[in-house]
Amino acid sequence: MAEVNLLVSWNFRHIVHYDKIRRFNAVNLEQGYKSLTIYSPREVARYFFENEMLIQLNIMAARVMDRPIPSVYGNEASSLRIVDILRYYPSGLIRGFFHRTYHRYILRDFSIIVPLYLAGFSMFMFGVVFGVYNWYYFSVVVQQAAPAGTILLAVLPLILGFQMLIQGLLIDILQSPRADSVLKRR
Repeated sequence: MAEVNLLVSWNFRHIVHYDKIRRFNAVNLEQGYKSLTIYSPREVARYFFENEMLIQLNIMAARVMDRPIPSVYGNEASSLRIVDILRYYPSGLIRGFFHRTYHRYILRDFSIIVPLYLAGFSMFMFGVVFGVYNWYYFSVVVQQAAPAGTILLAVLPLILGFQMLIQGLLIDILQSPRADSVLKRR
């Protein structure tokens, strides 16, 4: 954990406690490590469950490593309903994607990811709209086969746009800091 900048924990009794944080940092400095910032999840993000916290930590370019803690439940029933999650999660994830992309790759440091996403999305959507329009026009209105040039004019931007989106996603993944790189060095 020598390369960790930030620790997020729900353990208020033993870790996220003011006196304990001071003692942890005193030991760290004594042993030659840098001091560690320790927060609760609610201090890091508005907390759209773990996702919002991970989005905020990615914007900060913090290394993240998940330490699973087994859940132990008694006889209580879960209040989680899949319908509520399906209404809330997709919009939260899409909002989080745009928020993270804007803050990380436009405000903090402009990256090639932004033009790839913008050009890729524009070309992909042009291919979809142009293709659907011409498919409808030629199959329903005119009732004849579409010319090969029209089909290529719809498919080429669709394929190139998809490739740009995938390339932007790949660069985005490769630029994310990884906690496992710290573990491999030991």
